[in-house]
Amino acid sequence: MNHLLLMSHSVFPTLDMKRTAQFYEEKMGFRVVEYLDATEPHICLYRDLTEIILTHRYPRSQTPCYYSLYD
Repeated sequence: MNHLLLMSHSVFPTLDMKRTAQFYEEKMGFRVVEYLDATEPHICLYRDLTEIILTHRYPRSQTPCYYSLYD
């Protein structure tokens, strides 16, 4: 079997997980699995040997800064 995407596990923060998942499903052929009731809601996208995890990203004005370059 020829796989076009090889073994990647990436996390993509997004403002709209469902809309982003719909794009990957319709335009790029990914399979969507939703975990929206989890402690940390997310959506997993699968294609070939690749998994992409979509997480919620807050708008820049609402994003807390939890770290510093000097920690």
